[in-house]
Amino acid sequence: MPWTLYRRELQKLRRSEKGSVLLLVLFWGLMISVLGVTAYYVANTEITQSSKKYEMAKALYLAEGGLERAIVELKLGIRNGWDDEIAGADGDLGTEDDGILSFGDQVNCYSHGYGDDYDQGGVDYWNRFLGHYDVRIVDGRRPGESPEKCNRVIVGSDGVSTKNFERRVEAEVELWELKLPEALVYIDGGTVDAKFDGNAFLLDGKDTSPDGSPGAGPNVPAILVSSWQDANTIKEGVFDYQCDKILGVGNLYGHDPCDPSVADLGGWNPNDFNPNRFRTKDLPKLEEMVNHRIPGGTYAGQYTIGAPDEYLITKATGSLHITGPLTGYGVLIVDGDFIVTGMARWDGLIIVKNEARMSGGGCQFHLYGTLIILNESGLDNAQEFQFSGQSDGFFCRENIVRIQDSVQTLVVNTWRQSSGL
Repeated sequence: MPWTLYRRELQKLRRSEKGSVLLLVLFWGLMISVLGVTAYYVANTEITQSSKKYEMAKALYLAEGGLERAIVELKLGIRNGWDDEIAGADGDLGTEDDGILSFGDQVNCYSHGYGDDYDQGGVDYWNRFLGHYDVRIVDGRRPGESPEKCNRVIVGSDGVSTKNFERRVEAEVELWELKLPEALVYIDGGTVDAKFDGNAFLLDGKDTSPDGSPGAGPNVPAILVSSWQDANTIKEGVFDYQCDKILGVGNLYGHDPCDPSVADLGGWNPNDFNPNRFRTKDLPKLEEMVNHRIPGGTYAGQYTIGAPDEYLITKATGSLHITGPLTGYGVLIVDGDFIVTGMARWDGLIIVKNEARMSGGGCQFHLYGTLIILNESGLDNAQEFQFSGQSDGFFCRENIVRIQDSVQTLVVNTWRQSSGL
């Protein structure tokens, strides 16, 4: 083919391909646009989701902050009741525990701080509104429970962020109180082996003040045990000349015939609720509050625990043998035997996890409060309780009430959250 003809055909071919590149460019431009729009929507969705999660978290933190503040306010009010911490009424249950806390129906929350210019004397101060929380109280009575036995409330806190995202947290808060038997000496578990030697000792269930003067409270049994069999066994072991040494309900300064003040829980069943029984489940809670520890062993020298204006919760990490002058105030928990053969005085509560023997020796041992003897070993062995010599015990309601008031606390039983009000 001549060269001229070849060039002419080539030019025709090139003219026929005009516009194909434009189509290719348009196609790829469209693809890039689609990818860009998709990326934009994905990024925007992520930002929206992140913002939503941030607002939900902020609302949750606001609700939890309100709940924590409510619990603190209630803790501060347990000494004199919750009435002055709770205001208003929601009208749902119509009880004294319904309403809002006295710090307000709605509390606004802010974050604030100082900027970079503050160090140079500027006024670069920022204050950002975060949202609010609303705390309400309702009575925590369970079905069939009488109001006087209910010491629980439901605290609900609603957190609302600045963009109106809402979270709610609720907690069942219970007032924990140390329930103590109405007795001078309480022996729980196992078979009781009680021994009383001589007639110089005294166990007196008549309410007595720490200074020895009569108290204003009612009288209680000198000794309280679980079963009537144990009560009869103890009574049978008391001689006639010792009857006026075990005084209280049932024997106020002499009955004829001999009838020492020894009582039982009246058909006690470990599965039944008895307000006069020591709840052993309370012991771990009490041990959590221990603020003074001493090792087990023999204490022969002058030793003082606490003070009249400072009641301590003391735990002995083994058996104690007191031979020298000891003075103590508050709660004493003994992991083992408690033996006193010397001069000692304790104002408050003594809890012994095994045997208790107080003879006083030639000196005197004085107890103003309550002595609890437990069978922690779980064995069916005899719980030995010996009281003799120059030893005396007086039920002191004033000391016991002081201890009960000092250990009151709030326990959060349940905690739950929901997405809205």
